[in-house]
Amino acid sequence: VARNIRTGQTRKEWRDEMTATRPIYDWGPRSMLVAHNLAAEAECLISLGQPLPRYGYDTMNEHLMLTNGAPLPRGVGVKARAGLLTAMKCHGLKTREIAEKRGMIDRILAGPPYSEQDRADILAYCAEDVDDTAELFKVLAHKGGKLGPKYIDQAIFRAEYSIAQAHMQKLGCPLDVGLHDAIVMRRDSIRATLIDSVQEFGVFEGHTFKEHLFDDLVERLGAEDVWPTTATGKYATDEENMRKMEKQFPALKPFREVHTTLGQLSKPSPFGIGPDGRYRLGKGELGFRRLGLDVGKNTGSVGFGAFRTKTGRNSPLANDFLPAKANWWRTLVTPASPDMVLGEADYASQEFGVAAYLSGDHNMITDYESGDVYMALGIRAGVAPTGATKLTHPGERNMMKPIVLGTQFGQQAPSIGRSLAAKLKLDSVSAEMRAHQLLGHHKQAYGKFWEWQRETIDLAYLECEIRTPLGWRMVVGDQPPVRDWTGGTKETTLYNWPMQSTGADIMRVAVVNLIAAGVRVLWPVHDSVMFECLRSDWFDTARLVVEVMQEASRVVLGGPTIPVDTKRINYGETWRDPDKGDRMWALINRALERDRTAKEVLI
Repeated sequence: VARNIRTGQTRKEWRDEMTATRPIYDWGPRSMLVAHNLAAEAECLISLGQPLPRYGYDTMNEHLMLTNGAPLPRGVGVKARAGLLTAMKCHGLKTREIAEKRGMIDRILAGPPYSEQDRADILAYCAEDVDDTAELFKVLAHKGGKLGPKYIDQAIFRAEYSIAQAHMQKLGCPLDVGLHDAIVMRRDSIRATLIDSVQEFGVFEGHTFKEHLFDDLVERLGAEDVWPTTATGKYATDEENMRKMEKQFPALKPFREVHTTLGQLSKPSPFGIGPDGRYRLGKGELGFRRLGLDVGKNTGSVGFGAFRTKTGRNSPLANDFLPAKANWWRTLVTPASPDMVLGEADYASQEFGVAAYLSGDHNMITDYESGDVYMALGIRAGVAPTGATKLTHPGERNMMKPIVLGTQFGQQAPSIGRSLAAKLKLDSVSAEMRAHQLLGHHKQAYGKFWEWQRETIDLAYLECEIRTPLGWRMVVGDQPPVRDWTGGTKETTLYNWPMQSTGADIMRVAVVNLIAAGVRVLWPVHDSVMFECLRSDWFDTARLVVEVMQEASRVVLGGPTIPVDTKRINYGETWRDPDKGDRMWALINRALERDRTAKEVLI
């Protein structure tokens, strides 16, 4: 269903009425495709072999931008505000009940056959969505226009990124399908093997995790005073807090890795793999049906989750996006055939570089352009001698990481000290004193950066907003108390916002331009992209990728270049990082081999 917003004319067509040889829409040179979640609509048109217009406008992107950091109606969660009906509610528009819409979505997802009544109901439902989107577009375009003359161009660029997502979702990523299926179908055996590998931590009775035994573990570690707790007073066991505690108590690493994977294998969660052996976001139901599993309510997806964070970074669901899972899952990612290779292109220390160039700190820029920011700061701080390198002074270099990374997030001596305590094997008091020393060196070396960071935060509170070079925006400030609305901004949110959000700008420019250049981009992950090409084309493609990505940094930063490194994955190799995923993969592979051997004996 489509509606011409100017004329009001509406067209309704069913799938079997569309062909790739007949254009559905007569796009003109100034036509604009408006949609809520433009990536999904564009993917549909691309799949049908249909052309796309020159311009787009994604009401979901613009709604997320305009409400980023702003007070929301009570009952509307920050992460759940992206939907069309919720967006209309946020902007004061009348709409249908979400439950009514959910019923039609369930019928559509149930699949054919569709009766004549089903067809009529589905088309009527789609027409209501189109009408709602048209009304929302008018409100958003009016509000966005008040942000300045650059708004519409910036909105169109964000829509270009939505269309880039559609191309990536349509392309998919090659996976080892047999290995994937074995992991999903033998997850109980894998879980048992993993639990057995960490029984020395004493938190399981048999194969069941027990909270009171975990409490005992925290006390044995002497971590009662520093371990984060939940709202109910229990020790937190979520991934983020477990990783923080692992930095202070490195011996926790095996347990934390197993705990993470147990959660990811707690229920069947196959990836959406099509008949071509390629995995695509948002197609989870394909995986369940292909393996004969009950789909149930396990196939939720937000695609790449673009603009769903305060900084504008992607935020896909962990159960749908392979790179968001534990590193060992990357074993599944491998070239599709001997004549193909995969490539990963990664910006080098992107956030530090962005901070250096945005702040204009000469020392910071010099250290960044040296190629090793940790070693460069270590030499400035007197921790390592002039001429020291990663090979000659690895310990001193490692010591500087908590300082370099922590200061960008506004961490103070106590939290940095906890990281140093684990790295240097110091008691908490000595570690905090060392952190104070190193922070002093950082402030002395990068004084202009510290001044810029403070001025940026103060200006954000003064202007009640903060923006990136390409117009991604967040509302800032303690909002006035208004009934049924919530809002407010913590200062800690602002420390690294310019670096992460500007980095996200750079990544969007890079992805859009890479796809326009014909590169087969599989997905972006923070400050890197995954791509594939013919083995014979590797050197030309890798060179093109580097050139396009570095040019993206120059476009956003107004001149400076963020260097890009590339990694090649040949047929028979996998994407797994040996340092992060080998131990866990060895355990999982052992479980698969044991299960396979047992079945062979039974046969």
